[in-house]
Amino acid sequence: MPGSLARDGREHMVRWYCERARPWLADKVADFAARMEVAPAGVRVQDLGYRWGSCGKGDLLYFHWKSILLPAPIAEYIVVHELAHLHEPHHTPEFWRRVERVLPQYERCKDWLKTRGRSRRTLTCQMDDAAYRCKSLATSLETRQSPSLALGRF
Repeated sequence: MPGSLARDGREHMVRWYCERARPWLADKVADFAARMEVAPAGVRVQDLGYRWGSCGKGDLLYFHWKSILLPAPIAEYIVVHELAHLHEPHHTPEFWRRVERVLPQYERCKDWLKTRGRSRRTLTCQMDDAAYRCKSLATSLETRQSPSLALGRF
């Protein structure tokens, strides 16, 4: 496959995931923001390189487009983690208490990401089964559930 065709295909796939991840993540942000008494300025979904999420200047929250491929409790942990940064910019004991108040099982999620979340390559649709996985993702998003594609149970 020519390099430009592969690059165009990847860009299209990333854009497709971003468009579908944003509403799901924005809903989760709104739900948890109310509980945590914070008001983020907005939600952006893009390629963040090695990071799953980021709390940016102006209280904008950024999420990696592959976060939609994670099991729902893991994606929700990332949302809560970034929302907690609106109160506490650093990972202080108070920061972790805020996370724990909303997600008592946060350490389990954090450990899951540490052991399984580093190889984002396994979260990307492979050419052989991209149609099946992407169809599964679309179905999951239509029913407003977070997809957990090929990752096993949380």
